[in-house]
Amino acid sequence: MIPSFSFVTSRTRLASSTILIVCLSCSTVLAQKADRAKLETAARRAGKAAKVLTQLSALPPGETIAKELIAKAQAIAVFPDTDKVNMLFLKMMKGYGMVSRRVPGGWSLPAYYGFAVLDRGWSKTKSGEPGIIMLFMNEDTVKRFEKDHISLEAEAGPVGELTRETGSKIRGADIIMYALSDGTLRGVSVEDDYSTQSGINSDNNVNKAVYGLKARDVLTGKTPLGPPPPHEIAEFQEELFKLSKQ
Repeated sequence: MIPSFSFVTSRTRLASSTILIVCLSCSTVLAQKADRAKLETAARRAGKAAKVLTQLSALPPGETIAKELIAKAQAIAVFPDTDKVNMLFLKMMKGYGMVSRRVPGGWSLPAYYGFAVLDRGWSKTKSGEPGIIMLFMNEDTVKRFEKDHISLEAEAGPVGELTRETGSKIRGADIIMYALSDGTLRGVSVEDDYSTQSGINSDNNVNKAVYGLKARDVLTGKTPLGPPPPHEIAEFQEELFKLSKQ
């Protein structure tokens, strides 16, 4: 009886070990697929955000953002994908994109963020449009990115060269906001709304897949972990550099 009992126990342990190895292998494969999907999402968003900046740079001086505002901005957010959604009794605009912070000699690697705001009629275009551009005008505003959620209140940015009148309207504004649709840029505003918690949120699932870091660590210049990020991120940085040098 003893030899038989020992034999059965060994077989059971072997089967259990085999099942454990198979489960671990399946978990690894699923994790790798999830990471690939996140990297594909990151590449797609960066590529679309780069195109928004390309379109912005191609606009005539009288139809784009004044170079003085670009030069003063301490961070820039580009959300190329926006959609209208219904949340209970509210209509919202949501979008996904990236934020880059001004650093000595240029701009930081872009961190991935999403935003959601009440749709108060400022967007009259269909879902998928417009591309949203936000300028964060001072260091105190940029420090908000140390948190994962940023309440959003933005002034409508002036289009074209700054005048005394347009400059006075946005003097002291923390965030200036634009929408770019069908080659036309216009300023849009957002009011902070505490009841819906509308604002900007870090998309750290994507940030960790791309950089191995959270959004706030990317913006403060920590060294990314893991393999090189998708080349579309370099395209975004190049377009942002061109825009800031115009």
